[in-house]
Amino acid sequence: MRVELTLSKEQMELLNRAKELLSHALPGATLVEVSTSLAQRYVKQSSFPRRN
Repeated sequence: MRVELTLSKEQMELLNRAKELLSHALPGATLVEVSTSLAQRYVKQSSFPRRN
């Protein structure tokens, strides 16, 4: 799947900062890998039991 984003300068700086901070855990990670890692961490941290 392909997704295109338009980010402000500040948003791009924030994403690159997150990439720097994750570089020990994800050396050489792409922005896709960084955003996936951040999403996984957020979902894990914020998850509540799902209702049926």
